[in-house]
Amino acid sequence: MTAIDYLAALRDDGTALAVAAGQGLDAAVPACDGWTVADLVLHTGTVHRHKLAHRPDQTAGFWRRRMAQETVVHRVDAESARGRAGPVPAALAAETGDRWQVRLLPTGIEVGPGQATADASAAGGAADLLWLWGRGPADPLGRTGDPALVPRVRELAAEATQ
Repeated sequence: MTAIDYLAALRDDGTALAVAAGQGLDAAVPACDGWTVADLVLHTGTVHRHKLAHRPDQTAGFWRRRMAQETVVHRVDAESARGRAGPVPAALAAETGDRWQVRLLPTGIEVGPGQATADASAAGGAADLLWLWGRGPADPLGRTGDPALVPRVRELAAEATQ
């Protein structure tokens, strides 16, 4: 697994988000129906402040990674509002290595490293996997197995990242 400096990623994507916002706050954000770039920037700041005020028993590393991922998603959203989203670093998208497994549970999902045979799978590059955050169609992903499971994972993952 490639090591990534989550604080550096957070700083870099935060700066790129600010640059995108500096080009105008009124642009519509394609991935967030009804939102402008201003709404997106407000949301990102609110999420960051919320996490500082209500930090449960996760490690500092967990929150660095989570905030870096939150910021890269919204940086891509803001850049998409201008029609030119930059790349997502592969190391930032791969939370637990090059291959990970999502298990559907009665109350949600469980994510962890995995090599087991799955009932369904989806594969793609870092930017393609933004669909886990409710961005874009799952069509560009390579899929195998039960076709009903992949959209359900996306639905649950999008809920979990709100």
